[in-house]
Amino acid sequence: MTTSDHAARALWRRGCLDWKLHSGQMKIKDALKRSTGKLFVGNCARQFGKSFELVTEAIEVALKQPNSRIKYATAFLADLVEFIMPNFQTILEDCPSDLHPVYKSQKSKWVFPNGSEIKLVGLDKNPDGLRGNAIDLIIVDECGFVSN
Repeated sequence: MTTSDHAARALWRRGCLDWKLHSGQMKIKDALKRSTGKLFVGNCARQFGKSFELVTEAIEVALKQPNSRIKYATAFLADLVEFIMPNFQTILEDCPSDLHPVYKSQKSKWVFPNGSEIKLVGLDKNPDGLRGNAIDLIIVDECGFVSN
């Protein structure tokens, strides 16, 4: 195992995935950290990597906060399949096996060994999918396309 592999494993264990982001995505992440409100809106151009950054954020919360409940929504269920799932797969490629979540397709959620869950919701098919008790983080990707 190379030095960079050891470093990557150590960062995964700390729930720090900043090294996967480009400088523009880091500006979004830093602004989110500085935000004091309950709502944060990032306005970026197409193909900027917003979804990649948001998926990274969701995974970091899941790793750092055992038993956390995260909802990740898009306006359309098809977007989850076409855009979001590939981002999860890319980000998780080098995740250590003891930290790697399992995707439960019947429930549309990633389940982590520490008990955390990231539930994927297509709001066109499940408009009440963001409801629930004790949710630690809600991400609505491409919220400009959500009709209700």
